[in-house]
Amino acid sequence: MQSIRSEVATANQENEKNSRAVYDYENSIELSRKFINDAEAKYETISNKCVELEKPIQEARSILGPYLIDEEFFKLSHEKKHILSPWCDKVTQRARDNVFV
Repeated sequence: MQSIRSEVATANQENEKNSRAVYDYENSIELSRKFINDAEAKYETISNKCVELEKPIQEARSILGPYLIDEEFFKLSHEKKHILSPWCDKVTQRARDNVFV
């Protein structure tokens, strides 16, 4: 009889331990989902902010064209960089080209 009680007590302890493990696992999944949702919300906010910040750059690019110093300017060859004068407007650049190019 003592052996059966001991086995039942051991089984109950194992059951309780397994129940705690399942509870902890379910909590960690829920916490992970919360972190993922929070990260996705922050990513969306930052992405929207980047789109807003890109608008004035696009406007400047449409006005200034190749005279805007941006990543495209730095991709140009050494010679082409020196032909452009990013600080000049189109009229001044045309006059400069007529003299130097």
